[in-house]
Amino acid sequence: MSSNFNLGYNSMTGSLPSQIGNMVNMSSYFYLRYNSFSGSLPSEIGSMVNMRSYFLLQSNAFSGSIPTEIGAAGFQRLIYLDTNQLTANLSYAIAGLKAHEAAGSEIRYVE
Repeated sequence: MSSNFNLGYNSMTGSLPSQIGNMVNMSSYFYLRYNSFSGSLPSEIGSMVNMRSYFLLQSNAFSGSIPTEIGAAGFQRLIYLDTNQLTANLSYAIAGLKAHEAAGSEIRYVE
């Protein structure tokens, strides 16, 4: 099982492909922070059901709504979506997180 994916701080551009949903075995951390990714967040993020630690997408240029499917993912620790152009009712977007999983989580999103 792959556990780490770190492409942060690389001046990368483009959109996040829907194939992110194929990364179902990712379990520890997923960093794409501090790049120049744009476009919407794909709903397939919800397929990352084994992700337990860090999901950091802050400081990019993502836009649109936070997909409600993000609540189906296994995120339990940190979810950083700040410093993008995302819009959503965050409580609705993460409603699928189980209470025991979200209790110790730090979720950062600023409208």
